[in-house]
Formats: sequence, C-alpha cells, structure tokens
Amino acid sequence: MQADRAMVIWWAYVCIMTACGGTPPKGGSDRSTTGEIARASHAVSTVDPSPNRPPLNQQQQAAIAKLVRATERVRQLKFRHPVAVEVHSGTQISKHLASQIEPDELQEAQLLYSALGLIDADLDLQALVQSVLREEVVGYYDPKTKKLVVRDDVMLPVGTTQTQFSQEAAVVLVHELVHALQDQQLGLGDAYEATRDTDAEHAFRSVVEGDATLAMIAFLVDRVGGSLGAMTQLDAALHGLLERGSDLGGGLAGSNGALARAPKILQVALVAPYLNGAKMCATLYRSGGWAAIDAAHEARLPRSTEQVLHAEKYRRNERPLEIDLNRWLSWRPPNMTHVDDDTLGELEMSVYFGRATNTRIDRKSATGWNGDRVRLYRDGRDQGAVIWFSAWDSVSDAEEAYAAALRADPAPGANKRVRRVGRALLITRGLTPPTPHIDKGFEAFARSL
Repeated sequence: MQADRAMVIWWAYVCIMTACGGTPPKGGSDRSTTGEIARASHAVSTVDPSPNRPPLNQQQQAAIAKLVRATERVRQLKFRHPVAVEVHSGTQISKHLASQIEPDELQEAQLLYSALGLIDADLDLQALVQSVLREEVVGYYDPKTKKLVVRDDVMLPVGTTQTQFSQEAAVVLVHELVHALQDQQLGLGDAYEATRDTDAEHAFRSVVEGDATLAMIAFLVDRVGGSLGAMTQLDAALHGLLERGSDLGGGLAGSNGALARAPKILQVALVAPYLNGAKMCATLYRSGGWAAIDAAHEARLPRSTEQVLHAEKYRRNERPLEIDLNRWLSWRPPNMTHVDDDTLGELEMSVYFGRATNTRIDRKSATGWNGDRVRLYRDGRDQGAVIWFSAWDSVSDAEEAYAAALRADPAPGANKRVRRVGRALLITRGLTPPTPHIDKGFEAFARSL
C-alpha cells in the first residue's frame, strides 16, 4: 500500500535465506505457458502512464497473472475485479510516495522527535525519507487509485532477458497484491483514510503489513512444498525468523543504505509494523486461520501497539487508558504555541527508553505501559518542548519506566525533567523550571489512576 515506505526488499531477502534455504521452487521451471498468457488478461489490467513506454507484453501480463493466482491461493481470498498495473521508474515512485507525506506533518514529526532527543534538530528528514523510498520500494499498491505500481527495472526484464519475476521481486509483489485483496475484500481503502494517533496508526499498520508479510511467508513456504500452518505451530522457529529483523540493528548493521543510517525512531516506525505485525498475525492464524486475520481487519483492529506486542492483551481486549491532557493542564508555557497532542504508545516509548542502550530500544522497560499522552509546543525559534504524561499497569512498572527514563538522557539539564508519582510518569523537555502548574496537574492525574 502507499504507506509501504519500509525495507520490504530487505525483508524478502531475510525470508528467502532463512525459510527457503536455496531450494528450487517445486514444479521445476516457472516458464510461462500459452495457457497462462491467455488467462493473463482476466487477472490484470494494464495502465501505462508514460507515452514513451509500451504496454506490458504478454509474458509480463502472464507473470503478474501467475502472482495474482498465487496470492489468492496462499491468502485464501479472491479478487473481485482485476488489479490495474502501472510501471514507474524508481525516481517516479519515490517522488510520488514522498508527495503523499504532508509537509506540515513531516515538520511536526521533526519538531516532536527532536524535542524528545530522538533525532537531531538539523536532520533533513524529508531528504532522508526520500532516500529510503528511492532505495527500498520495489512496488506498491495504492488504495486511492486502486493500482499496483511496479518499478521499471523489476518489470522490464520479464519478457526480454527472463520469463518471470526474480524470486525477490515475486515475494514483494505478492505482499502488495495482498494489499489489493485487503482493499477489495476487507475495507482497506476506507480504513486507510481514517485519522489516528501515532500509536493507533502503528497498530493499524501492523495488521495490514503483518497480514501481507505472513502471506509472503506462506508464498515462500508453498513454493518449497511446506505448510504455513506447520510453520506457525513452530513458535520458536517462526519467531526466530522474525527476530532476525526485529532487533532493527542486526539486520541493518551490515547495510550502508539510507535506512541503516536513519535514526532508530524512523527505523522502528518503518519496519516494526511488518515484523511485529507478522508475529501478531501468526498468532491469530494459529488459533483461527486466515479468518481470524480477516476479523482483525473488519471487526477488531488492535487499539494500540501494546495489543500488537502482547497477544494476550489483544485477546482480552485490554484497552489503553485514554488521557485527556486538557483535564490536567490549563497552563501554557509563556512565548510558546501549542502544536498538537499525541499518543506514542509502548512501541515508541521503548525507543525513547532505549536511547542509552546498545540496541537503542528497551522493550522490557516499556512493558507495563497503560497509556500516554504527549503535548508538543513550539517557540518563536522553531524549537520544540514537550509535556509527556504516561500511566503504567503497576507501581513497579512505573518505577522501572522511571529508571529507564533517567538512563535514556545521558546529559540531563534544567530543562529536562523526569518525575514519578505512584503509577504515573512525567517527562518534560525544553521547559525551564519551575513549572508548578505542570506538577499540580500531574499530581492530580496520578491520584486519578
């Protein structure tokens, strides 16, 4: 889908190396047959945006049609109508995807994460995102236009120097075709347009991307005669496969690409929905097959990354605490403008806590999260400041979070504060004390828990 800004191609390599072990696909050659070419026009429709590029040839259509049928088989859903396919250059793709990111939202993200110390204030975030898109995206499905876009250097060899997509490209395109199925069968288009806080958006994307990533695994397992059901029953093996990328360090350490050089918070935002979402969807599949994953789309989206990271909390429908900062904070810092309130969630809290660790992510200290709300301000010099309330499941969880928050900032100063009262945690940055109005509101919040 259009939010596929992550390193899916890297993930495809991980799957191929670990799940397939180099075994050739079952059934021998994948050379297109006359019958496949004849059926191709019923599976895809082609749209070419460039007057200088000829339409897809029969072998290219057949190659996509074959992936369409494979996607239907492994995901156990049928397309209601053909999927339009366009071929774009890598530059076209990166420019288009980058254009979908609102400049105001990008500036706000830069302000928030620099205020939290998670990125450098002078980082050119827009240029970094464009570099990641240019390097990583092989193709994407756009739920707005209902089109599958494939990068030209992936599509053009089919029918000229080769008769089918490379295995790496096939895996990624199956992933994107699952998004088309989600759109046609599970309401992805409408869900995609909804406005959400950061944490809820991560949770939503975890279902969308986790589903498609699990289907990628099913596709690969199917090609070597295996069973997704058997794979998901091997909990340790499946989680080991996913953990090869989920540390967001080991899988990136050997890379010199833009994503490998990106701040941890950006790596997590881009990659975690694929990996954590795949773990969650594998758990759902184990209990109820693809129907259980369909239900997660249609009736019961996870409410938070906490529910994604902890399957038992999703099963219990354990809801996060909703924090209304307006109830506790009527004061505004002098000479500052209120920009926004947001909920970052357990996932991004773990990145904040992990700033002083080797892996730059501290999942353990963030476990026990029960809810958070951060308020972002901007001063006249475009510098940010934050007031961050969070609630925790127990006093001991809050104590662990408090200790992690203290460790997270190697250079504490007068404008950086951490405070705990009972199950409540307060973090402020960019505000010069004394701030009695904040303390009073925070103490009242803590008493309410």
